[in-house]
Amino acid sequence: MRPLKLLILFDNLELSGTHRVALNLMDAATAAQIDCRALVCMSDKTGLSDTDPRIVWPEQARRRTESLFAKLRKTWVALREATRLARDSDCLVGTCPPSSLVAWWAGWRSGKPAVGWVHYDIDGRRRERAGATTNWLRDSVQNLLYYRFIPRLPRLVCVSESTLASMVRQRGARPPGWAHLPNLYVRGAFAAQSTALPRLRALRAVGEPVILVLGRIVRQKRWEDALAAAVELHGLGQRVQWAFVGDGPEREQFEAACRASPVRDRLHWLGADPNPRPLFAECDALVMTSLYEAWPTVILEAFDLGLPVVAYDCPSGPAEMLGGGERGWVTREEPRALAQALAERLGPQGRDEALRRAAAGRAYLEEFLPARALPLWRAYLERTIAAAARD
Repeated sequence: MRPLKLLILFDNLELSGTHRVALNLMDAATAAQIDCRALVCMSDKTGLSDTDPRIVWPEQARRRTESLFAKLRKTWVALREATRLARDSDCLVGTCPPSSLVAWWAGWRSGKPAVGWVHYDIDGRRRERAGATTNWLRDSVQNLLYYRFIPRLPRLVCVSESTLASMVRQRGARPPGWAHLPNLYVRGAFAAQSTALPRLRALRAVGEPVILVLGRIVRQKRWEDALAAAVELHGLGQRVQWAFVGDGPEREQFEAACRASPVRDRLHWLGADPNPRPLFAECDALVMTSLYEAWPTVILEAFDLGLPVVAYDCPSGPAEMLGGGERGWVTREEPRALAQALAERLGPQGRDEALRRAAAGRAYLEEFLPARALPLWRAYLERTIAAAARD
């Protein structure tokens, strides 16, 4: 089997779900004789090691600046570096719309195939108001990339069937270079020490069930609904502790809402945690109230560790991952429905039902382990490279 050279393009080094699965692919790919390198295209955001020899991070991309001229200069550096690295690669993969644009340009200049890697559902992303931030120019460019550029790419990898279907609806057809490929799940990929574990164990010592809410404190996660569900669940007679793990731009609003809640003594913010996996063993359910999701790795981690998941039926990942309720609880997008599902999970029959759904989740997880997922990636890359050579 001939080794393949794959160039993966990141927008930044900030640790996110998208970059986690890209790093999983890089770490596991050697088993399928795929040699991976990565290029950081634009941002100065960090969170991953900048000493990894596989990751190229140009000095110009590290400079912290918000001026338009500096951003244009970073874009030029990214295009130049990507084209240079592409000449020694068999295929390029962009992990997000901006880096997919760079990959497309570098592929065109070097004669190598470029692939966009899509993690979102267009219907879900459109739930966020266009121009949601104060930077209208950036929002406008992002929307053009998400809704116009990406669906026009001839080669596209989608992380789920629902994501693929949304792209087909947007384009009106499915090109032969589009595919649904599983995100790789690598056990123990991030082994940093958990910082929230001691406080969570103290909550556990109270003797009541513990509900975990994990993620950035941003509008997309709809943290207000989790707080409202806590009130609803208390009204149903369930006495539980709620552990919120994460940080984000809306933390001050979140903390103020917690202080104003009638169940404030049961709401606990534990801060950000570089490795929340150890928390799963101390909790009774993972709650997700997102406005939309992509293909959240945290659900696969919950399957792996046997933690029941209760999630809103939002676009696009949770319902598909949870099998419509076969592998967890999927509810209407309202706090009372979420509270009722949690009451079922914590009720007399909840333990047996959780064990049954957890077993189904572990079986489903097998599709994302390297032994099953890597051959699919290898086959797709081989087809893509061969098709590009014929064109």
